[in-house]
Amino acid sequence: MENCVKAILYTYPKLKALEEDYGQHIENKAVLSHRYHGDPCELAEYIAGEILKKQRLAWLKSQLDSLFDKLSEEEYLLLSIRYFGKISRAKKEGKNPNSVRLDGAKELLEKYNWSERSYYRKQERVLKKMVAEINRIGINKEVFEKDFLQFEFLRAVYRFLKAKKKKIDTPRERAIVSMMNF
Repeated sequence: MENCVKAILYTYPKLKALEEDYGQHIENKAVLSHRYHGDPCELAEYIAGEILKKQRLAWLKSQLDSLFDKLSEEEYLLLSIRYFGKISRAKKEGKNPNSVRLDGAKELLEKYNWSERSYYRKQERVLKKMVAEINRIGINKEVFEKDFLQFEFLRAVYRFLKAKKKKIDTPRERAIVSMMNF
């Protein structure tokens, strides 16, 4: 299940754009339906299926947003470093966190004063917490494979994670960890 959650977390920053792309695709199919030469019922079923996929993406994004709102600043920072490609801060007003440039990460990291060993332990703990929370909202391995592997972008990330047996540190993450005072 960890690879399923990792795939979801790695694709989270792109979910809004992907949902919008699905909406544009659905609109284009509907507008250009007069050019379709097949059975109109097949086209209607296809468009309905695409609408359901778009709704599933929107549901996933909203569930993740509400999960992230419940995380502490430290937990969200850990997820941001590893999975989102940028450092983010949680807004106190209950909205989605603001994006912050990676250059501004040093003061946040110094605030927590983590050792390298502590950093990686905390990463493991927050991943286990996310696995539990995502299971709690109803996404287990079977649901993930049935509902979300139909999206090519998620399937590609999931296959990559399954193929890699060892831990993956990106150069970006190693650079951030090296910024910490060890």
